[in-house]
Amino acid sequence: MDFKSYDPVVGAYIGWYFGQHRDRGRGPGVVCFWDFKGWDPADHRKLAWRRIQHNLVPLVGLNQVLSVYFKAVAASATQYIGLIAGASAPTFVTGDTMASHPGWTEIASGHITQTVRQTWTPGTVSAGSVDNSAAPVGYTANASDTLQGGFMVDNNTLGGTAGVLFSEAAFTAGAQAIVTSQPITVVVTITAVSA
Repeated sequence: MDFKSYDPVVGAYIGWYFGQHRDRGRGPGVVCFWDFKGWDPADHRKLAWRRIQHNLVPLVGLNQVLSVYFKAVAASATQYIGLIAGASAPTFVTGDTMASHPGWTEIASGHITQTVRQTWTPGTVSAGSVDNSAAPVGYTANASDTLQGGFMVDNNTLGGTAGVLFSEAAFTAGAQAIVTSQPITVVVTITAVSA
């Protein structure tokens, strides 16, 4: 199967991921693939670093999908992307929620110039996949920090504990240092497979 992606590098990663998991006997599912890019603070056209990761969809996120589709629960109008930061590598469990996620910490409000979590704007759903490549989420670092990953939630309050947590992603290759004035962009591809 060819996996839809806005970027051949991300597409190759998605294909590799599902190939690995099929080989282990795992079946259908929903996975988010995260493409983080950090840009040169002095030249915003120059890529400084890039991390492509897959994620955990916690139970609260899966339950929301089922509730919307099968129980006529109102869908969340908008999803937002938050950043995970700090000295410690994040840990995720399937029971994580926005009210309780002891294994990770959201970036401090003073460490980015934005005052709210930024909106994830998806494009057209096609071939079991949707992404925000036409409108990447953007942040700008306002202080040096250690970036560890990101998360998706339907509430934009920076540092808030409300909303349905849909996705969590960590940098498996280790933390990424960010510096003042560095732009950070994030594209999240949500992919569903039937087998």
